[in-house]
Amino acid sequence: MALDNFISSSSLRQKLENAGYETIQELKETNLIQLSKDLQLTKEEVATIITTTSKDAKLDKQSLAERIAQAEEQGISLSSKNLDKLLDVGIPAYRITEICGESGCGKTQVCMQLAVNTQLPIEKGGMNGECIYVDTEGSFLPSRLIEMAKMYDIESISKGVHLFRILDHIELIAFIRQLPTVLKEYPKVRLIVIDSIAYHFRLNTLDSKKRTHFVNYLAHTLVQIANKYKLAVVVTNHVTVNGIDGRWTPSLGASWGHWCTNRLYLYRKRQFRFGFLFKSTESSQSTPVQFCIKEEGITDPDENETQILKSEREAEIKNEMKSTLEGLRSSAVTEEYERNMLDDDWVEPSTEESVVIKMELIQHSDKHTDSVNPSSTTNDHPVESTEPTHPLTEVNTSNDSQQGKKRSRSDDESEEGYWSSDVEEDLYFLINMENTF
Repeated sequence: MALDNFISSSSLRQKLENAGYETIQELKETNLIQLSKDLQLTKEEVATIITTTSKDAKLDKQSLAERIAQAEEQGISLSSKNLDKLLDVGIPAYRITEICGESGCGKTQVCMQLAVNTQLPIEKGGMNGECIYVDTEGSFLPSRLIEMAKMYDIESISKGVHLFRILDHIELIAFIRQLPTVLKEYPKVRLIVIDSIAYHFRLNTLDSKKRTHFVNYLAHTLVQIANKYKLAVVVTNHVTVNGIDGRWTPSLGASWGHWCTNRLYLYRKRQFRFGFLFKSTESSQSTPVQFCIKEEGITDPDENETQILKSEREAEIKNEMKSTLEGLRSSAVTEEYERNMLDDDWVEPSTEESVVIKMELIQHSDKHTDSVNPSSTTNDHPVESTEPTHPLTEVNTSNDSQQGKKRSRSDDESEEGYWSSDVEEDLYFLINMENTF
């Protein structure tokens, strides 16, 4: 439906035609806010576009029975029974499925396997369709895709994968906006793969608000396209460290995660690879399952690999139990040793030791009294003084008393006759303590 039949304003019609809009359907599929900014539309022109595009607007009605039938439709197989069982029906249509994990865990390998399997018949786990593969990191390898397609018609498989190389987030947004046109050119497409959704948003300097806006726009558009064209959407995502508990969590925040119906988390442990559902609205399966990446593609582990993994797990459990027991024993021995050391160090002083210490202190104080008052003694016996003096009291000469100065040690004075204030205080404290025994 041409614009001439619906928009009477020649100036508005001219602006839209210059911007590349030719039909009402194209206006319905665009973002009106962004359009008004790009074309600098007035309020009257925006109101005209809203009125025009909403005249024949129809709500997409769907009965519960139709919804249940869609949920029961067979999805795209991942070539691994373990992973397919984890997702119930494989990769489902009408929804966004996220595959996340650390670098090297196998995200791109799984996506290339899905690009091959989409073209298989329904009874073999495919959709009899084609795939649009959006490569943002440059990790897509045509030679690897050919290896996975060796058992099928390689030429036919190669023609059914439409590769688009995206270099920045602007190109990614522009491509998502043009997807309806691309799907008209490739009507057999049943799978859209974006590997990865977070790469350009991680490298470019975008603030959090703009990044969230772009991501929500991409997710909303992809959900609409998946439902309208009855296809599956698979995106890969990086992981980042959770600031709360230090665990790995998918990038782009919680707002992006709400758009994903399933979030398949892949990880590796040495040579073994595992996957589990980080989030799912349709499956209650959460136990990690094992898968393998071989020359022919994604497969389940054979019996020998499963047995090796089982043996290693049993050995790990035994080692953990042994380490725990050794730690408990070592802790008990250490506590017993410290308790014995405390008992050996703490010994109550006996009565005899207290008496000996007291006698030594008294004798020491007598020597001090004799040395500081030599003039007051006759025949080695002290003469009673009219003024009581304590054996530890500091004694000054008459000159020192008049000048108010403390007595200092001289060269001809004996070491026993010199008492510093610190030593006197310490001995006085010890004698008082002994008197309390």
